[in-house]
Amino acid sequence: MSEDVSIAKIIDPSGPQLWLIVAVAKFGATLNCTIKCEQKYTGRTELLGRLQTLGDAIETVRAAMRDERMLTLLIGDAQLHNQNETYHGLADLSDRVKKTLGELPRGKGKHKFFGNEGATPRQICALMVMTLWERVRPASATPDSKEAQRACQQLWAAAGGQLGWSNRDNPSITTWRDHLRAAKTLQNSKEAAFLNRSLNAIVAMKVATPLKAELIYDPDAAIYRLSRLEP
Repeated sequence: MSEDVSIAKIIDPSGPQLWLIVAVAKFGATLNCTIKCEQKYTGRTELLGRLQTLGDAIETVRAAMRDERMLTLLIGDAQLHNQNETYHGLADLSDRVKKTLGELPRGKGKHKFFGNEGATPRQICALMVMTLWERVRPASATPDSKEAQRACQQLWAAAGGQLGWSNRDNPSITTWRDHLRAAKTLQNSKEAAFLNRSLNAIVAMKVATPLKAELIYDPDAAIYRLSRLEP
């Protein structure tokens, strides 16, 4: 919880409200799941091989469907159901494979390729900071904002994300500039809609149950807990 408080103070230096601290904790848990999913996602080298295998297999099947001897051997005088639709459907799939292969970065970079699946985990992290930022500040966070970059880095680290191998003791926060810039283009995305729904639920909970509370350190569990004081 101490990390959540620290991040909330960067976003709202005037003194973060309790709902903001809770929102930071919830977003951090969501980001942690996203990071773990990325770790399990197929790497670029493996993805390249699988796409090439799929493309070759599609062309083999389409070639067989054009081969009269092969068709006679397989089906004789019977009818191959949906033959025309299958042939042209495979052509469409082949085009998609070739398009994705053209978009797939080459080289030994460690970053995963997500294609059209949505934002990267780092972009989602930046989007989370921007979403919270807009609730407590009069203007949106700019990509060059050192405070926004620092908030991204701390949220990323708190969620279990690696900060990189270079200068590990004091990693640069400016690497978040590009992710914040990308996050600005995602403000109408499904990811942004999900974050805003989650945030609205947290804020509504605070309004519906206006309880005073404070953070109390639990030495047995070695964590901070929210303690309700009075209605």
